[in-house]
Amino acid sequence: MRKRGSLNLSINAIVVLILAITMLGLGLAFMRNIFGGATEEFQKTSGEIEKQMIDQMKESNKVVSLSRPKVNIKIGEKDQIFLGLKNDQQDPIDFTINNIVCESLGGGTSSQLNCGAGGDVTLAWKESATTIGGGEVVVLPINIKVSTQANEGTCFCTLPVSAGTEIKNTELTIDVKV
Repeated sequence: MRKRGSLNLSINAIVVLILAITMLGLGLAFMRNIFGGATEEFQKTSGEIEKQMIDQMKESNKVVSLSRPKVNIKIGEKDQIFLGLKNDQQDPIDFTINNIVCESLGGGTSSQLNCGAGGDVTLAWKESATTIGGGEVVVLPINIKVSTQANEGTCFCTLPVSAGTEIKNTELTIDVKV
């Protein structure tokens, strides 16, 4: 004789299963709201930094300015700074961020950083020209990324910005820590 198996579930098992699925859904929704709020706050902060930088540059006589000339960053992390460009003339001018040159400073090979293209510390910026009207200010992001294989050290970067026929240099220091 063959016995027939039964897939009968008790009422308690069904209730527990429904409660577990409900709790999982609520937990996922809660986590999405927490991290979604953090992203919105970051975007608001970035917008406030850009607005503040525009206001400061309109009042000053600087043509090129960084939001933070010194960046402290940990190995394996990313960061973002802002470069403000001001046209203090009447006619529109094309601004171009030329090749950013970075040098490392360290004592010995263990603390040397490979700064620049393809190195431990890389910078990403808008490479095409940005046309800025007379008396206007534009703020552009510069992304900084440190690889997980990087050593501690300091990178000194020169950011040459061509404004029409002139070249304006500004300095950036990146301190990489563990």
